[in-house]
Amino acid sequence: NLALSELSLGQRVLVRYGGAERDRHGRILGQLFVGENEIWAQEAMLLAGLARVYSFADNRNCLLELYKAEARARIEREGIWDGEGFYAIRNANKPLAILQRTDRYELVEGRVLSAEQYGQRVYLNFGPLWKKDFTVLVERSALRLFERKGIDPLNLKGALVRVRGWIENINGPLIEITHPEQIELLAK
Repeated sequence: NLALSELSLGQRVLVRYGGAERDRHGRILGQLFVGENEIWAQEAMLLAGLARVYSFADNRNCLLELYKAEARARIEREGIWDGEGFYAIRNANKPLAILQRTDRYELVEGRVLSAEQYGQRVYLNFGPLWKKDFTVLVERSALRLFERKGIDPLNLKGALVRVRGWIENINGPLIEITHPEQIELLAK
């Protein structure tokens, strides 16, 4: 990335960790601070509209600040946030369009029509046809993280939310949630 190179090339950098230090591919999972003023590189890239937030269940410490930076860039229509194209936020009421994004990391917004628990899983359905409409799946391991934060995903019924994650085609478009921060409550 040219902007990241311009920000950091020839500068002293500091990496701070907020959880797991490497991903499964051996890549560093840290926050990068550049120069004497310790400019937070991830925040700078988000504010410029050159990135979107991606998080992991075991590395979530700075998400509130990162979401704020991403939201500001989105409001100001910076960079990738032109409202259309590859990085557009998908509409949960358009499952066929979401299915075209299978195996891609996406942001999807919509109102939760129903929230139901079956065994150790919670399903958030965004339409009446759960085998065709957009669905969010919260697995048991993620439910424990929701519980630790005092959040019950079943209470999201009727809420307007933004969900981020990988689109899968399992009885229609689906995002599996691994941690609570993947769901942003927009309105109840």
